[in-house]
Amino acid sequence: MSAATPWGQGSSIQEHKIETVLEAFGWSGPQVSYRRLALGITNLNWLAHRGERTVFIKLFGDNTDSFINRRASGAASRIAGEMGVGPRLLASFEQPGAEVYDFLQGFRNASTDDLLRPEVRKALMANYRTMHGAPLIGETRSAFAQLDHRLALAREHGAVMPRDLEHLLWQCDRARQAVEQTSPPLAVCHNDSYAANFMINDAGDVRVIDWEYAANNDPAWDLAMISMGHIGVDQTAELVTDYQGRPDAALTARVHLYGPVVCVSWALWATLQSKVSSIPFDFHKYSKFLCQLGRARLRDPAWEAALWTL
Repeated sequence: MSAATPWGQGSSIQEHKIETVLEAFGWSGPQVSYRRLALGITNLNWLAHRGERTVFIKLFGDNTDSFINRRASGAASRIAGEMGVGPRLLASFEQPGAEVYDFLQGFRNASTDDLLRPEVRKALMANYRTMHGAPLIGETRSAFAQLDHRLALAREHGAVMPRDLEHLLWQCDRARQAVEQTSPPLAVCHNDSYAANFMINDAGDVRVIDWEYAANNDPAWDLAMISMGHIGVDQTAELVTDYQGRPDAALTARVHLYGPVVCVSWALWATLQSKVSSIPFDFHKYSKFLCQLGRARLRDPAWEAALWTL
């Protein structure tokens, strides 16, 4: 975390943008300061302070409007805040693009180790169940629509593609055919279920942040992202039971099938980011890692078994 900058003393372009946001929010003068947080690979994140109050500010990353529906993400963020699933969205701005949230005092970003703790996982699943029961928002984007959109954008920008892209897409199409013939339900989904987007405190409370990829989608996609990134194939059925309150073979199969699709979809997102993002992060290396993870999931017996289950 960087040192705090007093309001009015910003020198960089990003600091001037933050001061513009703060002034529009009604915060200015000698009592106000702000600092950059060294986290996030889509946006630039900041904390601002006025007296004893702190707010979190998300300054939208360059070129992100091509793959993020800010109207839908704002709607989902407001619902999450109202339902106690996430922090309250206090304000949003178009010029410069930014959102201001309540700061979650006493919370920290979760880790993969946290998600291996049953009590944390159950609290997280309860939050997702709550959000999945909310009224639908104005954006519907299925797992496969997300994949198709990222593929089109990556090709448009000349991004480096995986060497076995056609094979990976063929496998994703096998999952598409199996899942779509079941007519899965739609719910307000997070679509970005990484550990860093879960906040926990010492009491075991969990909050879900960063709803910018939110859209109506199959709830199994949210579970698949957790299974893919944090708990492993062997615990997927247990994760589904935590979410559903009982075993569910069909839901478990969809989660298994979405796993490799998650990897390919986000690998395409990462290689696109390597072309359009100004954030200093090795997106190409991250894309390669996700493809490796996807290939490993495709070799797992649970993949073929899930195809036959549906």
